[in-house]
Amino acid sequence: MTLSLDGYQISECIHSSYVSQVFAGVRTHDGLQVALKVYRGGSQSVGARRRAEHEIALLERLDCVGVVRPTALTAWSGRL
Repeated sequence: MTLSLDGYQISECIHSSYVSQVFAGVRTHDGLQVALKVYRGGSQSVGARRRAEHEIALLERLDCVGVVRPTALTAWSGRL
């Protein structure tokens, strides 16, 4: 899957599983390096959204070098 998302310059897929893909990129308006996690099919369900919210809550509590800080949970083309 190639990812094209307004507001981001995507450089590469850094992880892929049957549930999701993670892409490295840069947010164009401020140059922030980001990791974009895109859930595969079925991500429109309430369960998928809860799982994503739970992952974000866990990451927000971590303060470790090398752990990506969440900045947003956004739907894109009907997916998280």
